[in-house]
Amino acid sequence: KATFASNQIYTPTIDDMTVSYYSDSTAPTNPASVSGYTDSSKGTGITTATWGSDTTPYFEWTASDNVGGIGVKGFYVYFGTDNTKDPISDAADPTNLAYVGGTNYYAVAADGTTGSWNALTQSASALTSDIYYLIIRTDDHNNNQASSSGTLFTYQLDILDPTTPTGLSASPAGYSSVDDFDFSWTASSDTGGSAVYQYCYKTDGADTCIPAASTSVAGLTSYQSRGNTFSVRSLDTAGNYSAYTSTTFYYSGPAPTAPASVTGSPVTTAIAPQEDTNSFAFSWTLPGTCLGQACDAADILRYCYTINELPSAENCGTNVSGTTTPSPDGGWTTATQTANRLLPAFSAATQQGLNTIYIVAADIINNIDYDNYTAEEYYFTSNAPGVPASAAATDTSDRATQKYSVVLTWDEPADAGSGVTGYDVYRCESDCASPDPVDDPPANYTNIATVNTLGYLDTGLDTLITYSYFARAAGTGGTQSGNSTVLEIKPEGKFKFAPTLSGQLVATPYIRSALIEWLTLNDQDQYGNTILHPASSFVEYGETTAYGAETGTSELVSEHEVTLTNLTPDTLYHIRAKWTDVDGNTSYSPDFEFTTKGAPSAPTNLVATPTSNTENSFAFSWDAPTDEGVVIAGYRYSVNNLPNEENSSQTTDTTIAAYDAATQQGINTFYVVAYDDTGNINYSNYAVVEFEAHTIPPGTPQAVTIVDSSDRDAKRYSITITWDPPEGYTLDDEVYYTIMRSTDGDTYNEIATITSTGYLDTGLDNTQEYFYQIKAKDKAQATSDLTTAVSKIPEGRYTQPPAITEGPAATPDSFAGTIAWRTERIASSFVDYGLKPDDLSEEQGSADQVASHEVKVLGLQPETTYYYQIKSIDVDENAAYSEVKSFKTLEAPRVLDVTISDVKLYDALVSWTTNKDTTAKIEYGTTTDYGLTFTDTSGSFATTHTVKLTNLTDGATYNLRIGGEDKAGNSIQSDNYTFQTLTFPEVSDVKYVNKSEGQTEVQWQTNVPTTSTVNYYADNISPKTQGNAALTKDHAVLLFGLADATRYTYVVGGVDEFGYEAKSNEFEFTTLEDTTPPEIFGVQSESNTIGSGEGSKIQIVVSWKSNEPTTSQVQFGAGLGATDFTNETD
Repeated sequence: KATFASNQIYTPTIDDMTVSYYSDSTAPTNPASVSGYTDSSKGTGITTATWGSDTTPYFEWTASDNVGGIGVKGFYVYFGTDNTKDPISDAADPTNLAYVGGTNYYAVAADGTTGSWNALTQSASALTSDIYYLIIRTDDHNNNQASSSGTLFTYQLDILDPTTPTGLSASPAGYSSVDDFDFSWTASSDTGGSAVYQYCYKTDGADTCIPAASTSVAGLTSYQSRGNTFSVRSLDTAGNYSAYTSTTFYYSGPAPTAPASVTGSPVTTAIAPQEDTNSFAFSWTLPGTCLGQACDAADILRYCYTINELPSAENCGTNVSGTTTPSPDGGWTTATQTANRLLPAFSAATQQGLNTIYIVAADIINNIDYDNYTAEEYYFTSNAPGVPASAAATDTSDRATQKYSVVLTWDEPADAGSGVTGYDVYRCESDCASPDPVDDPPANYTNIATVNTLGYLDTGLDTLITYSYFARAAGTGGTQSGNSTVLEIKPEGKFKFAPTLSGQLVATPYIRSALIEWLTLNDQDQYGNTILHPASSFVEYGETTAYGAETGTSELVSEHEVTLTNLTPDTLYHIRAKWTDVDGNTSYSPDFEFTTKGAPSAPTNLVATPTSNTENSFAFSWDAPTDEGVVIAGYRYSVNNLPNEENSSQTTDTTIAAYDAATQQGINTFYVVAYDDTGNINYSNYAVVEFEAHTIPPGTPQAVTIVDSSDRDAKRYSITITWDPPEGYTLDDEVYYTIMRSTDGDTYNEIATITSTGYLDTGLDNTQEYFYQIKAKDKAQATSDLTTAVSKIPEGRYTQPPAITEGPAATPDSFAGTIAWRTERIASSFVDYGLKPDDLSEEQGSADQVASHEVKVLGLQPETTYYYQIKSIDVDENAAYSEVKSFKTLEAPRVLDVTISDVKLYDALVSWTTNKDTTAKIEYGTTTDYGLTFTDTSGSFATTHTVKLTNLTDGATYNLRIGGEDKAGNSIQSDNYTFQTLTFPEVSDVKYVNKSEGQTEVQWQTNVPTTSTVNYYADNISPKTQGNAALTKDHAVLLFGLADATRYTYVVGGVDEFGYEAKSNEFEFTTLEDTTPPEIFGVQSESNTIGSGEGSKIQIVVSWKSNEPTTSQVQFGAGLGATDFTNETD
């Protein structure tokens, strides 16, 4: 472009023009970095990817064009929450806060290279807590743009405060006398995104912050006595603080100071002491300081008082509740004494002359300094009592339990002085002579008790020590008498009872003597240690419980044994044991009986030789019984059976030479019993010895044969078995044969043991097969193997047909006939029958062999005559026939007079009759396939039947068919019958129409004619009912008198002609709003004069009607023609 200025004379011309230009097609570069600040003043910098809470950040950057480029023109800026967006293609994205007024392009100053973005003035909306990304694309003057820079700055903004810590607690929770407190709380949370960074706490100063990982702090001290406040708040990474939460902790400070003063009553001095009457009361004032401040009565928990000794935890004691009457031993005040700061009168003087009471306070947390006491001195004098009189010591030890004790007793002093308050008891164990009468206690003595009684029990003593005791009387004011008489005693004790019998007496009687034995128990101390308690051993005895004789020994033992001699044989004796211990305690056993033997006792030292042998050869020897004064005449012996007169053998020797004694393999038992010279023998008094025999058994019996030896006509059934002896044996050898019999071939029972080689087995069952096996054994029962089994049925044969002993007799039915008869023995059962007496070509029956016969002939025609003859064939094929007889079948069962009545919604009544007694069965269903069945499970028979079908479906057509069986099992079946159940009424198509103000018509339909009923109500309006008794399917009921603009709830329904009710769910309608004012009509007025004279008044009563419920008010004015009604009723 060239511009010329004309002088209006010459026309300018351009002779030559040169234009120079540059080509720039290279994109500029994006900034390498961005600087961030909390605001545009750039006073405080911020760091990328670091949380902050400033909502107006300012960002600045510098970019350049390429070398030789035309220069930077401006920048496309994206500042938002999506780091995938492009500043140009996604400029208008809703997340880009740099897009304002339709652009996100920010130009630089002329020839400039610095760009910036200010959230305060250039953001599309205010920043909220989130993570923002700054993305830039540089643009040059030739419209070349750099590629997306990616995220140049990440700004993490959190402007939400973290939550306040919860659950703050102090430990200890109440007052503490130790100035050391711990605090804990529940962790806070941060919804702004930056997370909780620290917790900052304080007491009376500035915050101290700790890492968020810690939710407690320990070892803090108070800043004042009593209540202190601890506060804590949370701080997030962005610098946002929560509100404080606080708790109070309590430091008591030092223990209370001493009570300000103590005053005693009465007031005494050394010159004017209290005499004889030991009664003092004390009062005091509050300490000056409690819990670090001026003391208040409520700050004190209790006081400790001590007398004549400084306060301490030991001297104050553990009874923190105190006693109503204070103790001269000191203690704690009661709640009343604490509140009144008063100890009522008590025996406070514990010594003669000067006494001192000390009082120290404990605060409400039981903080006490026993050195902070106040003291008060008071004086008392009295006369000491005399010495306790008539002192005595008694040994009360129990030797049986080794519990050693002494009881000391004394009388009151003759001179009580100023009064006796108790007695001090002293004990010494060595060097006890002449105790000093003044020293307390005297040398080698111990004050073991102070009592208020005239005696003392000293326990837990040692029986090896001699103890010395004396007593002193204690008087008021700490006075004390001299020593009573010194008593020496060694606690030894005695057994108080004789030892106890253990179990019962054991008597071992012989013919003329008896050994009596028993045990007595030792004692035990409290620790379970055994204490020996022996006693003598005596037995009283006689033929009655009067006894009359006694023998025994005085030796002290616990295991007792006494032998009675010169007794009468076979005589009942009564005995009673008697024993006496070292201390003269005697005890007796219960009465016990025994009978002396009438025969010798058992032989002794019985021996079998050898004790075991493979041959049956054993010898025996023994010694005579040990009975005193008895002459043994001989012996009887047996093997493997308890001896008696029948099974025993006799000998006069005490030896038996070897013989085949064993009667069984293995262990055998030999018994021997003695008899005296007068023939007395008791087979129960035997000696016994065992010996073992293990002999070689014989071989198996040979050539076993079995023969049926039955007599069938005589009905005597038997089997004979024979065999030969085992190989190597003859008929003369002593071999025993055992016959085993079975009825099933598996389980065998022994039926006989014999020595012959044949056996007749009788009394058998002719229908049973019997199996036999034989085994051989020697005298010692060494047994062979069993022979192979042989078997036979003991039958014999019949030659004549069985006689018919009863019948035949026919029992006809509709389609069958039953023929019954009996035969004298078992045979088959057949019936030949036909329609003619000479044509019995049909046959039915059974080949089973029975004596009582019954054949049911099936497949017959009803009401038809049949001819029959019975036939029975026995096992030997002898056939018996009856004469030809006849019977006529009965009519078939039929169903008659079927009626279906009383049909309802879900049930119907079905009735019918049958020509014969039958059971009842109905098949029914909604098709002719039926599918449902009623069966009379009682199995009863009748001709008149009534069945109620239940659980039917309403409004359905049912098919039914009747069946059953007569008593003979013949089935019946009727034709098909149908009926339809009633239909249950149902409501449908419920709706309403608002007819006018206060009137709504409700409409609905039912599937069967019913009455019409509407029940309706509204909030604050009681339920009402309207309806119509006419039966119809289309229903309409007009509801009137309704409130306007009101929502009603209603239910419609009705009852059909059978009384079944239909009822809908709840529905709602809202009435029309009342927009028409009410109409007033029938206005009437009536005036009345009330009173008389000048004080009379006129009353006017106005009444009217309205076409709907309304409120009531009358406006009125003066004069008949008044038009201004300025007055009105309420």
